[in-house]
Order: sequence, then structure tokens, then C-alpha cells
Amino acid sequence: MSQSATLPTERRGLGANITALAGGQAVTWSMSLLWTLIVPRLLGPSGMGVLVTATSATAILGVILGLGARNYLVRELVADRQAASSIVGTALVLRGCMLPLYAVGVVLYGHYAHLNSQAMTVLYLVAATTMLVLLEEPIQATFQAIERMEYLALGDVFDRTTQSLVGIGLAVVGFGAVGLTTASLVITGFGMALYVRWIRRHVHIDLRTNVAKVRKLVTGSMPYWAFGVFFMTYLWIDAAMLAAMTRPEVVGWYGLPTKLFTTLMFAPAILSTAWLPRLVSAFEEDVKRLWVAAKAPTELVLVIGEPTPVPELPPQDAQNRFHLVFQRFLGVFARPEHPLALFLDDLQWLDTATLELLERLVTAPEVRHLLLIGAYRDNEVPST
Repeated sequence: MSQSATLPTERRGLGANITALAGGQAVTWSMSLLWTLIVPRLLGPSGMGVLVTATSATAILGVILGLGARNYLVRELVADRQAASSIVGTALVLRGCMLPLYAVGVVLYGHYAHLNSQAMTVLYLVAATTMLVLLEEPIQATFQAIERMEYLALGDVFDRTTQSLVGIGLAVVGFGAVGLTTASLVITGFGMALYVRWIRRHVHIDLRTNVAKVRKLVTGSMPYWAFGVFFMTYLWIDAAMLAAMTRPEVVGWYGLPTKLFTTLMFAPAILSTAWLPRLVSAFEEDVKRLWVAAKAPTELVLVIGEPTPVPELPPQDAQNRFHLVFQRFLGVFARPEHPLALFLDDLQWLDTATLELLERLVTAPEVRHLLLIGAYRDNEVPST
């Protein structure tokens, strides 16, 4: 284990981090979709209602007590690598101290929602799983801050894939919600052990803290906490309230779209996770540097986001607009730290429109760090 309290300064390339996260999200999204298509049919409305009730209540309570500290931790770790050991240790100690309060909240919800014995058992199991997830977050923030996204991707793939496949298998052989949540708790425990093992290769965590450090962490996390509470409450409050007012069967089918919605949010999760450390680092250097660093992810979000209607133009104006958009699109990827090479084959069949586009690319001053490579077959070119 490294005894240095300082985070390593070497960083993986942004493309490698996005690739790792995208690959992990592709696997986890597929596994979650498979679980969503199979397990609810086997558990039935009542069994799914019990799961959704526990998930909604523990998710809301978890984000309230988690203080939204993950993004704050990433910011602080990037800005002050020398204090990494103390910052992460303080976050873990604070999370540990908050767990009893979280447990009390779970018990109170189960009491006032008048849950039956099976539903209470599932609620406690899901709550225990969420406790482990809360303890994982400071470690995940450390990997995000040092831009070692492969650990986040591997951890997510292990957790989602194992839970999905084991959950499907248990449901097929007849286990209900209690069996699935017990397996989920065990798998999350193994995932926690993996994160602890991986983090020891990069930083020594100092669990010694004081009131001043805890106060700084709490006050600094408040802006992130406010948004987290709003979003998670907006996402799950209806299911949590329904569970207290109606039968589990109603809650079961009602909660499935929410689970699917959270699974589909992989694109913003990838971009925000990969770019946040870069944006923080740029801001620490200079505000103008932040504007430059923020340009690429902003433009990429606009490119892959929902298209907005554009007004119709005369043919020549429409072509000019296309050239401009294509230049800006290439500019998102052609960067000083990551030049772009574009290879074009069969140039003997080049038409006038494509030739004009290439001419614009090589002469436009805003298109830089781009290498164009062309090839043609001379035996297919007319002698004239």
C-alpha cells in the first residue's frame, strides 16, 4: 500500500476514460435491461412492489444523509492533492457517523408506512446495501479525481452484471424479494472490498479527523446536496408515498419506468464523470482556461443531444451551414492534446460537393490539429 498522502499526478487520456466508462455503461445498461424484462414478470406485482418501496425510501434517505459530497470531494481532491488522505478519511468517518441516523430514518419509514414483515425485511436489506454504497462513494470520488475511470467502470460492471445475473437466476428458481435483496447485499459487500483493495494502490487513507475538517466538508457539500435531494426526491417520492397509501401491487408496476429511466441516463453520466476533474483543474489554473476546457463537452452534448429544428434556407446557404456545422463537429475532437486523423479512400470517385467540403476543411482557420489522408486507385482514373 502506498503510504503517500498525495494523489498521483499522472492522468489517463480523456478518450481512454470515456471509452472505459462507455464500455462499462454498455454492459451495465444491457444487464439492467435484461433484469427489468425478466425479474418483474417472475416476482409479480406484489414482489416488485416490495422492492420498489424499499428502493424508493432508501434512495431518498441515502441522498439526504449522503450530503451530496461526491462532487465536492472530486473538486477538493483535484484542487488540493496534498490533502487527499485527510479529505477522503474525513468523508468516510462522516459517512460512518451518519449511518445510525440513516438507520433510524429507515425504521421510522417502515413503521409509519405500516409495512408487513416481508416488506420490512426487504427494506432493512436494501438499507444495508445502501449503507455500503454510501461508504463506497468517497473511494469512487478519489478514482474520479485522479481520472482512473477504469476502476469505476470495472466496479460498476461487476456490481450490475453480478446482481442482474444472480437476481435473474434466483427469480427463475423461485426466490422472492427477500432472496434477491440478500444476494444484492452480499454482492455489494464484495464490490466494496474490491474498491478498498484498488484504492490502496494509489492513496493511504487517514481516518484521523477533527471537527473543523468535518465542518468544512459539510458546508462545502451543501450546494451539491441541495440538488441531489431535489433530484432524488423528484425521482422516487411518488413511489415512497404510494407505498404508504396503497397495495404493493400498485407500487410494483408504477416503479418500473423510474428504474428504466435511471438506467437510460448513461450519456450524461459518462460525460459528467469524465470531464468534471478536467473542468476543476482548468478552473484552478485560470477562469479563461475553464472556458476553453468547457467548450468541448458542451459542444459534444449539443451534438449527441436531441436535435432542434433548424429553419429552411436556400440551397447555397444550407450548404454553407452544413460546412460550418461539420467544421465545428470535427473541432470537438481535434484538440491539441488529442489530434484527429481522418482517412478518405477512393478519392477517384470524389464528387464536387465533397471536394468543396474538403477544401473548406483544409483552409478554414478554426479547424486545427486535423490530419487529412487521402488515397485513390490510379488504375480507375481515366487517362484524360
